[in-house]
Amino acid sequence: MLKIRLSRVGKRNNAAFRIVVTEHYKPVKAGFIEHIGFYNPQSKQFQIDKDKLELWIKKGATTSDTVNNLLVREKIFAKEKVIKVTIAPKKKEDEEKSTKGGSASGGKTEAKSETTEKTEKKEETKAKTKEESVSSAPSPDKPKVKDKKLKEKETKEKIEQKKPDIDKK
Repeated sequence: MLKIRLSRVGKRNNAAFRIVVTEHYKPVKAGFIEHIGFYNPQSKQFQIDKDKLELWIKKGATTSDTVNNLLVREKIFAKEKVIKVTIAPKKKEDEEKSTKGGSASGGKTEAKSETTEKTEKKEETKAKTKEESVSSAPSPDKPKVKDKKLKEKETKEKIEQKKPDIDKK
């Protein structure tokens, strides 16, 4: 598919653009089929060969969003400008919890509340498993009763073994 788009030329911090016809899959700085105009954003200069533009559009070439907006601004096209949609990055869980109550948009709060409910359920299950493991494991302050009895028996036996030696002397 052919595309009419901008190709950057010029020095660093002093950009200028060629308006070229190229295959849509090729890189921006790769070769092009035909050069049909230029655009300099610093001086707002814009020049395009209208005959070549019409020829390529008849052949099936489409314009990029930026070129389309330039042509609309220069009143070459009688279309509307294309608004580019940007996708915001996902928020972290902490930010979602803090914005949960304060946002005014209806659909977004439902999605956020579902995710927060899921995270709350995960936290509850983690807490339950921790409680179970704590209740099943002996506490470090209180040793098991069996250990105490064994220790007492061992100490009594040692004392009894030592007592006869003392009595004999």
